[in-house]
Amino acid sequence: PRPLWEAGRLPVRTAVETAVELCDAVATMHQGGTAHGAVSPWSIGLVQTAAAYVPKLTRVGMAAHLGGPRPLRIDERYAPPEALSAEYGSVGRLADVYGLGATLYTMLTGDAPPYPRDLDGGFVPVDVPDPSTRVSDAPPELDRIVQTATATEKPWRYESATRLAQELRGLVEGSE
Repeated sequence: PRPLWEAGRLPVRTAVETAVELCDAVATMHQGGTAHGAVSPWSIGLVQTAAAYVPKLTRVGMAAHLGGPRPLRIDERYAPPEALSAEYGSVGRLADVYGLGATLYTMLTGDAPPYPRDLDGGFVPVDVPDPSTRVSDAPPELDRIVQTATATEKPWRYESATRLAQELRGLVEGSE
């Protein structure tokens, strides 16, 4: 598969359907007691078939056992605050939810989220912008979904990849 980061902006429906599949794959890892720890467009391969894009998680060897050590190197634009600063707590399932939300933003807009560093190189949490500010056909519900998935504070994020997938499925089903 080609890396997702090479795909650029995907049509809204395709991006949402691809994100649902990724959420399901990550949820399966979580059920087995493992967090991916580095979900980003660089850890996702994309196979294009005649009917759809089929995402494949890669770099799974970087996964961290839940409650275990911090994940290995990840592009900071897709890393949750807890992967960049111990003041935000430990890395686990919710780090993957953040990565899924930031990756969804990239699939929708074709751009990475903002870089979370100040001019001196210190970590500064940055909100992921609303996709609708960049994509005219993005429904406003996607803004809420991306903002919830990428919330700086873990209690404000979706509690699981399964819950994020449910929200996205509801969006797809509501547009049919």
